[in-house]
Amino acid sequence: MPSFKTPTQQQIDTAVQRMRSPEFAAYFLSRLENPEWITPLLKSQLFASPPPAVTDASGGICYPHWPASRYLARMASHSPSEVAAIFGGLKTNNPSVIGDILDAALRMPDEIAIKLVPIVCQAAQDGTFWMRFKDAS
Repeated sequence: MPSFKTPTQQQIDTAVQRMRSPEFAAYFLSRLENPEWITPLLKSQLFASPPPAVTDASGGICYPHWPASRYLARMASHSPSEVAAIFGGLKTNNPSVIGDILDAALRMPDEIAIKLVPIVCQAAQDGTFWMRFKDAS
């Protein structure tokens, strides 16, 4: 198992402040491969608000990717309990985020992934799940 360095408070403060910029947040989180950042980012409320589905003026719907959920999905094999706890508490109508939750569940031991069943079932009932069936025709 790889060894990861715990971020310093200064590193955390700097990153959180810079993540006010969506571009920096996307860049930083897409490259972050250290699960030791999960707890500090959770405390900073980074995982509190997944982006909702957005309806544009013409009635089209956009499902924005959420760099935070992609980071968590990648970290699920390293810190499955933490990731499951965060994802298990989310409410979202965004199929992109639901996809990241499913990706995370696939990287976790079954006994932890089962905690995500309620959010996956809710997504299936709400119709939020449809994008995951791209190969079903």
